Amino acid sequence: PDSINLITTTRPGDRLPIFFDISTATEPQYIAYGAIECKYDSVTVYSSSSALDSIASVYTINQDVRDVKDTLKITTKLKPIANAKVVPSEVELAIYPDIMIEATAMVPVQTNNVPERSVLRVFPSHVQVQYIVGASQYNRIDMNEFMVVADYENTDKGTSKHCPIRLIKAPKEVRSPLLVVSQVDYLIEQ
Repeated sequence: PDSINLITTTRPGDRLPIFFDISTATEPQYIAYGAIECKYDSVTVYSSSSALDSIASVYTINQDVRDVKDTLKITTKLKPIANAKVVPSEVELAIYPDIMIEATAMVPVQTNNVPERSVLRVFPSHVQVQYIVGASQYNRIDMNEFMVVADYENTDKGTSKHCPIRLIKAPKEVRSPLLVVSQVDYLIEQ
């Protein structure tokens, strides 16, 4: 070659966040917990001032990771940016799957919309909730985060035989929470 074209800059590099362009799927009976982990939360990008002003973030190359059942560490390249240098140019990512287990919890039934001077008593006072959770999260589930409600307005002012109940809150770590029974017997005391 009769010439070499080099781009140089005296501007220090800018730290920019990394975004992952990765889709993951675990094998059946497994679930991925938490975000994809990366040693770096940002990389340094070197370029001219005008180019750096137009760059807000850096992305990994697109990857499709399937059938994950064990901790997976992958090294992935970052998408090149025209007229810029990214350091480092690749990052190591970690995905942590967890085997799913079925669990149950006995949850108290709370009452709602009960008129003053009245008490809505439900039988049974606790109902069973079934759910799926990762094995590593099982002992971390706070049973107080489940909430089951019997609404007075669903008793037709005491004329219906049973009161429907609803699961209105569950811990964020659980999947597919389900009430074992959908209604309870009740008694209205004045």
